[in-house]
Amino acid sequence: MPKKRLPSLSKSALLKRCQAWAIDSSREYEKSLSAGDDLTAMNDGNDVHDAIDVGIKTGTPPILEKEPLNRMVGHAMELVAAYKEAGWKLTSEVCFQVSQSGPGGVPSASMIVLPGPREYPYLVGHVYGTADIVGTKSTADGKVTDVLVADWKTGGTDSAEDQLKSLGWAAWMVYPDANIHLQTLKLTEDSVWIIGYPDVGEPIGRTQLAEHWNLMSRSYKAVDAQKYKPNPGIHCTQLYCPHLAFCGAFEAAEAQASERESEGYTKLTDAPGSNSEAGKVMATLSAIKRRTKYYEAALKRYVETGGRVIAGDYIWSQGKDGFRWRKQK
Repeated sequence: MPKKRLPSLSKSALLKRCQAWAIDSSREYEKSLSAGDDLTAMNDGNDVHDAIDVGIKTGTPPILEKEPLNRMVGHAMELVAAYKEAGWKLTSEVCFQVSQSGPGGVPSASMIVLPGPREYPYLVGHVYGTADIVGTKSTADGKVTDVLVADWKTGGTDSAEDQLKSLGWAAWMVYPDANIHLQTLKLTEDSVWIIGYPDVGEPIGRTQLAEHWNLMSRSYKAVDAQKYKPNPGIHCTQLYCPHLAFCGAFEAAEAQASERESEGYTKLTDAPGSNSEAGKVMATLSAIKRRTKYYEAALKRYVETGGRVIAGDYIWSQGKDGFRWRKQK
């Protein structure tokens, strides 16, 4: 089996918990059919990110069609101005290239310029990731003393800490003597919330970065070796696994055939015997809902492109009341 490109650093949180999705990757969700993901919200988030990027690079962000999104961009630009006032030199959309085996077999990282947004070269044995913002503070003689790695979020932040730790480790490799600051910048219509790791204004410890990358390195090596069993659990839905609709481990759970109690999914029951069992039941239901939404979206597209969904005397079609089963005339 030919080796595939390794997942980007943005998927660190999911990859740390399960590598099977990245190994068995013959099929993945199409973005247009993102199960459980609000495609509109995802597109809105991309528009906000792009507008902020333009704003940082040119000083003037474009006006978006949706006013709530313009308010988010406005809050972001106010924060950018505050960072600059505090002495940070900011660069938007910074790509890190991580070599799994650098000089002497030790992992290394560098910053590279891409031909276009997220157009990674995917060299063998390399991992890539893009930070929305990298800021630096330097002494009068040009020595970098502090590095800020930050990421804008318009949706959930469950994956943010691991993503930023991976990017932060790469930044540390580039600036080995600098303090590394990690921040999630959570945008809403009303404000922007700054979430720091470990706290706002406090740099992350080098030991934390090293321990995190040791875990990530093992995960990437498992993908590269193409050997790892699925590890189902709540992370499948909360961290948006791109392979959930096709995961063999989940199919067993969906059939209510959990292999062992330690797995993240379990048989459905209306009378859980413990808090842990109740959690596994809910995790299973969440995965079922997300898989169902994916396949339902695929069938909607099938109908919209001329197909017909028929079962006996019924046809599943779209009307004023949306998609539902209707008796054929």
